[in-house]
Parts: sequence; structure tokens; C-alpha cells
Amino acid sequence: RVNYYVKHLFIDETGNLAKSLFWITETRDPKLISHPVLVLVNDNVCSKVVYHSFLCGKSWFLFTLAVFVACQSIIEHLNDDENSTLERGLVFVGRFFIYVLSFSQLLYNHAFASVQSYKNQKTMLLFGYLSVPGYLSDWQNAANFLLTIALAVMVALEPIIWLSLIHISEPTRR
Repeated sequence: RVNYYVKHLFIDETGNLAKSLFWITETRDPKLISHPVLVLVNDNVCSKVVYHSFLCGKSWFLFTLAVFVACQSIIEHLNDDENSTLERGLVFVGRFFIYVLSFSQLLYNHAFASVQSYKNQKTMLLFGYLSVPGYLSDWQNAANFLLTIALAVMVALEPIIWLSLIHISEPTRR
């Protein structure tokens, strides 16, 4: 019989989640990572700590994706002729939701991560001369950044915004 004390595999001296599993994974040693104690610790971390956060994040992404598809493709093209006031209102509400809640969150996250990367000098060279934040080396972060750029282009080309700006800039005639 052997007693294992796994507290320090879970939390560090400050009470935060320990980086021990990350360090063990970086060794790329299959014998080490398949040890029963490490399997137990990893299962507990994934099922109790990370699971809820992961599930909430992915649920939010799927919900915003559904809203995006509904307002950009389904509602927008229900009728071949002129859309009704209700349909135009639903498209506006959907686009407003995407631009304000989803796009602003993505923009904030990338701005914060970029500032942290440059502040900590964790950058990489792109094409040999362009310094970009190091967190973009992960393909998921890079894809998320491209999504943010695509949404920024969509906001810049949004017809509702352009029509509003044209309407505001026109002088009122009496």
C-alpha cells in the first residue's frame, strides 16, 4: 500500500491551479503521464474544474453561431421580394447582438492578450520581419483572431450603419 499526496499537483502555494500537469505534459513521456496518480489528478481537474468553464464557453459560441446564421442567412433570405418590417427588425436585432456582445468580447480578449504578449515580450516574427503576439502561434487563437477580423470587416461594411450615417449627414430640408 502506498499513500500519494496530490494536493500540490492540484494547487500551488498561492491557492491557484498548479502548472504541474502542464509541465508533465511538456515532457512527452507516455510512461509518466499514464501513471495512475496523474490520471486521477487529470480526470479530477477536467471533470470538476475545467468542464463547466469549457461547456459554458462552447455553448456561448454555438449560440452566437446560431444567431449569426439565422440573421445573416435564414431570416435575410426568407422572401425573394421585399422583407417585412418584422424580418428586418429581427435581422437588426441579430446583427446588433453579434456586433455588440460577440464582437466586442472577441475584440477585448485579443486586445488584452496582445498587450500582455508585447508587454512580456512574447512575440514571434511573421514572414521574417513582422512582429506579432506569441499567443497567435496556437491555431485556435489564430483562427479566433481571423474571426475577429472578419467581424470587424462586417461592421465596417454594415449597410444599416452606412444608411444611418448618410441619413445623419444629410441636411434637413424644410
